[in-house]
Amino acid sequence: MIGGPIPGEWLNGDPVRVILHWTAGTYEVSDLDRQHYHFLIDGAGKVHRGRYSLADNASCRDGRYAAHTRGMNTGSAGIAICGMGGATHPESVRGFNPGRWPFNQTQWQVAQACAAQVLAYADLPADARTCFSHWEAQALHGVRQRGKWDISVLPWDPGLDRGVVMAQLRGGVATLLGAEPTVLINGNLISHAALLEGGRVWLWIRPIAEWFDWHIEDVEPDQVRLLVGADPDAVGTRTGLPARIVDGRAWVPARELVPILSGLGWRLAWDQARNRLAITTRVSVPTLSSGE
Repeated sequence: MIGGPIPGEWLNGDPVRVILHWTAGTYEVSDLDRQHYHFLIDGAGKVHRGRYSLADNASCRDGRYAAHTRGMNTGSAGIAICGMGGATHPESVRGFNPGRWPFNQTQWQVAQACAAQVLAYADLPADARTCFSHWEAQALHGVRQRGKWDISVLPWDPGLDRGVVMAQLRGGVATLLGAEPTVLINGNLISHAALLEGGRVWLWIRPIAEWFDWHIEDVEPDQVRLLVGADPDAVGTRTGLPARIVDGRAWVPARELVPILSGLGWRLAWDQARNRLAITTRVSVPTLSSGE
């Protein structure tokens, strides 16, 4: 089990998933908040314990449990970020307004650490079945809620696509768990070719280039220059991609390969549930831009 901001003695029972929320209140933990969530993160990033334990949500028949997600409370750990009181939805007449208590990046990071700690305790992966937000209970899992949209927007980056927000959440949690994403090219596993950082997928360019017979002309600390074609002496498409060097390897953002591969008849799809990136031909799948 990994360490984290939750004291170990607070972890019990057998949770099967983690659901993240905001309280729609202030940065402080209220008595009402404690009734509904197992763990709460105040404005300074400190974790507080709710009234009910994880074990209390093993069964909801006795009425003594943390009621945080309609129709999904049994077996669910509820983690809430304090804040967002008075916030208005991006699609409302007034547009998005985070209110007087917008949750901050420290709280977001602590929430991911709490989720990772609970999942590690329960020996669960970080995927769309085991780690999601209250908004996704309906949007992803089809369990009807009452107008819940937490957490689907980041106050410091409100224009970010909701799918990307959730990819950042699960990507951050998976990174804390040490889960390595996999890469498949037409079903063939490319080992150790991807990593997650901040919810973004990065690809080790060398095995990708070798698979497609691309020529790596130059590697700089912040850029890789490619010749897209099997023969470096032949006429091909030269392109520069932003890159970073990690452990002596050049990594490029996966989304930067989308236009190159698309022009060659290939597609990229990021499977959040399986922590997997698939590169395929002639298959109708969602593009990476909707899931990274």
